[in-house]
Amino acid sequence: MGRRRVDRDSEFLRNGFKLGTLNFDELTSLMDLLESAPDQKMNAQDCHPEYLNNPYLEAIQSKFDDHFCYYDISGHRDLLRKIFSNYSSTVRDCLGHPARIVNIRCWKTLSGATEEGPNAWHVDHLAYGVHKMLVYLSPPGEETGTTEIRLKDGSVKSVKGPGGTWIFFNPTDSIHRGVPPRIESNERIILELMTVPAFKENFEPVFAGLNATYPWFPWTEI
Repeated sequence: MGRRRVDRDSEFLRNGFKLGTLNFDELTSLMDLLESAPDQKMNAQDCHPEYLNNPYLEAIQSKFDDHFCYYDISGHRDLLRKIFSNYSSTVRDCLGHPARIVNIRCWKTLSGATEEGPNAWHVDHLAYGVHKMLVYLSPPGEETGTTEIRLKDGSVKSVKGPGGTWIFFNPTDSIHRGVPPRIESNERIILELMTVPAFKENFEPVFAGLNATYPWFPWTEI
């Protein structure tokens, strides 16, 4: 018998990314949880010992303190599981195989952030198969802050849409950058899911640290 053919998402195959939008109830629930989520500062040491960190972050950590604020949403696992389990099949259709979440982070970028670090054009230099889903809890756009991706033809895709817009992509294959809000009163609020290939689908929320990326070994679970 031949191997069963997997029908993959045509938008993802064509563009290298997939765009979508949370429904109203999902977005409202996530915005509500931020009301009670404690604020955090970036900490270069905040990484699970079995995970790879960003070794260059410590040198620029001070730049994060003025223009980035992180949220501790680890106390809302049940809600996050309920929402993002709805998107596991979308991720599978993009990749052609199951995936699992290996880290979740949530932060806001304030206006005035410099074009350095994640706001400069870059790739993430992650292992093969590591992907991100960025969920914009604030409406992404030029005035409110967004993410830009440089396409293969040299053009730039700027993510725009209502609150709840999300993009799923490979941050190592795609040159991209964060764009801070232009207007002082605006905030770019992002929830990030990091995924890796898996034999069995698992969208259980994982919190490995603000400076954590993915586990050193594929079988590691925390």
